[in-house]
Amino acid sequence: MSKIKVTNSVIHTPSFKEYKISGQDLMAKYQGLGLEIRVPSSDNWYYHTDDVGAASLINHLVLKSSLYKPDRRDCD
Repeated sequence: MSKIKVTNSVIHTPSFKEYKISGQDLMAKYQGLGLEIRVPSSDNWYYHTDDVGAASLINHLVLKSSLYKPDRRDCD
């Protein structure tokens, strides 16, 4: 039996659309844009979201997160 006691509830990120693209497809998109960027491994999968999902995540993780603490400094 576990002796770990959770005092605060776990805050989950909001749901968002998730897309995945292969390394080869990502490289082809970069080359189509005229960019010479090397993808670390063309056999990996890369995950991303759209602008709406990114805005939702940023809003949640930065502004509503219990992990966010405003910076406290005294410049004097």
